[in-house]
Order: sequence, then structure tokens, then C-alpha cells
Amino acid sequence: MTFSIVARDDTHGELGIAVAAGQPAIGALVPHGFSQVGVLASQGLPNPLYGTQGLAQLGSGVNAACTLERLLCADKARAERQLIVIDRFGRTAAWTGAGCEGYAGHLQADQVAIAGSFLAGRGVLQSMMNSWLKSQGKPLAKRLLLALLAGEHSGGDVRGVKSAALRVYGERRYPDVDVRVDWCDTPLVTLKAALKQVQAAPHAAYLRRLPAR
Repeated sequence: MTFSIVARDDTHGELGIAVAAGQPAIGALVPHGFSQVGVLASQGLPNPLYGTQGLAQLGSGVNAACTLERLLCADKARAERQLIVIDRFGRTAAWTGAGCEGYAGHLQADQVAIAGSFLAGRGVLQSMMNSWLKSQGKPLAKRLLLALLAGEHSGGDVRGVKSAALRVYGERRYPDVDVRVDWCDTPLVTLKAALKQVQAAPHAAYLRRLPAR
């Protein structure tokens, strides 16, 4: 149903998440995060409550692995869930339930976790990981977008991609970047265009005028 990536920029300490899916408004259900705390993606059959519950755990100092374990232990439908978590230090945890539809799986490496279900195959995840590793040194938002594009190019969601979202959390108490496309035949193209606009000089100057904390 969905492919996603959670990651940390170990140079600047930023946290980010990007997600794409064949269903509408995926950005309303799957991505969750808070600055200097962590981010997580709840997918497969999403449990949106993982957002508030998981961020509360991460915010209290619980690491990614223990946060994931606690969320799943309290969820009777965990076999239908897919979950990836990264904490503020870049530690990751991942789960793919046996009941997730189609090809489903996840990959983890230092500072990054990737997951997907209803995929064209494992190559989708591997292409995303390869993109992430090869793009080292680029801004986090760019790396996340490139990973989604690589996943789509490798087959992505077998139903096609119709919605997408991308967020980056820095030092502000709200996302530095928060763009989403809720329904479109080419959501990643539109997401890329939106990202270009929010990173352009006029919008950057506008953001600098806003309270940060």
C-alpha cells in the first residue's frame, strides 16, 4: 500500500520522513514526528494512534526499539501493521507484520529505515536504500525525495502512486519542511515542485521571520 523512509542527518541532527502510496491523502495517516524527538511511519493497515503514543515514548527518552515494542505489544492487530521508527540519536527499529498485503518488507542501516507493502518487489526497498547511501552530503529533504523517486522507478506501489508527503524537523518546534500531495497522477513530480518552492529564497526569508520555539 505504501513505501516510506525515516532518516536522520547526522551532520545537522535533522530528522525526516517521506512516504508515497497508491491511496489518497497518505500524508494524513502515515507520517508522524516532532523536532528533536523522533519520527515514525505507521503503515500497512495504519494505526494513527501510534503517532501520539510513539512520540510520547520517544519524548520521554525511550529509544526507537523499545518504543516500537511497546506500541506493538498493546496492539491486537499488529500482524496487519508495518512500522518504522527513528529516535533523535538516529537509532532505528522496524516491523512488518505477517498480515501485510502483497510484497512487504523493511530495510535498516545507520540513521535510516525503509519499509513498504503492496510493492512490486524487494527491489523497491533496495533501490531506495541505494539512493539514500549514494546521496550522502545532500540536504536531508533532497535525499528523502530521491529515495521516493528511486522506489517509484523500481515499481513502487503496484497500484501506482497517487499521494505523497515529506517532512523535515530541525530546531523549530514545527517542521522546517512539510509538503504533501493528496491526490494526483504524478504526486512525486508535484511534491518535487512544492519542495523547490518552499526551499526558495522568498519562502526561506518568510520562515526566518516566524517564531521558532
